[in-house]
Formats: sequence, C-alpha cells, structure tokens
Amino acid sequence: MTPRVRHIQEVSDLKEIKSLLPTMQDNDAISFFMAMEGIMESNEVDRSLWAKLLPSQLSMKGMKTLPRLTFPETKDYDAIKRAILASFKLDANA
Repeated sequence: MTPRVRHIQEVSDLKEIKSLLPTMQDNDAISFFMAMEGIMESNEVDRSLWAKLLPSQLSMKGMKTLPRLTFPETKDYDAIKRAILASFKLDANA
C-alpha cells in the first residue's frame, strides 16, 4: 500500500470513529470521558490522536478550557482531560 493510499484509509477510519464518539454534556463530564476512552481503546486508535479528536466533541463549557492550555498541553489528551475536569471541579477518580 502506498503512503497516499494508507493516508486516505487512515482519514476514512478516523471519520468513522469520530461518528461513534459521544458529545460532552456539561452535567456528565466523567461519563463522557469514560465513553470516549472506551470507544478509542476498543477501536485501537493510537493515543497520540486522541487529543486531535477530542475538541469537536466538547461542550461549550469544555471548549472554554482549551485556550488556557499551553501548546504542548493541547497535544496531550490527559492534560486536556485534567484541565477540563478541574474546570468542572471534578477529577478522574470521581
């Protein structure tokens, strides 16, 4: 498979996975992250892509957290998750 064909297939796969992802509701951020992570893991999405797929699934309140992050943090799913949960006054153990 050529690199171009592989890239097209990967983009297609990501679109399919994106259609499976939940949309965050402000009243249940923990369940959102649990569902998101379950879908990503069961579809074997490389963890390095999780941060790229996350923003479009966030609520407006969740999106307001992103500008407060450093550039490296915006590339790190776990950093984004921690920041969002902190803004909701929750933590990953809740």
